[in-house]
Amino acid sequence: MSRSESVFDLVQSHRITAVIYVAAKLNLAEALGDDAKSTAELAKAVSADESALRRLLIALTTLGICSLVDQDKFSLTDLGRQLHANADPFL
Repeated sequence: MSRSESVFDLVQSHRITAVIYVAAKLNLAEALGDDAKSTAELAKAVSADESALRRLLIALTTLGICSLVDQDKFSLTDLGRQLHANADPFL
C-alpha cells in the first residue's frame, strides 16, 4: 500500500466515524424505531435540515446501518439498531 493510499484510508476512517457520531447525536435510531420513515418525517423528528439529513441517511445506508426501503423511506438494519439508546451492547 502506498503512502497516499494509507492517508486516504485514514481520512475515510474519520469520515465513517463522523457519520456514525452524527447519527447517534441526532438519535436517529430512536427516531426511526421499527418502521421505515421518509426523510421529511425524520428531519422534523430530529430537527435537522431535510437535504443534509438525506445525505447522512445515504451515507448510513452505504455503511449498512440503514436501508433504503422506498425512494424516500429509510429503515434501520440490525446493525443500525445497535445505535439505539436501549440496545444491548453485548449483541
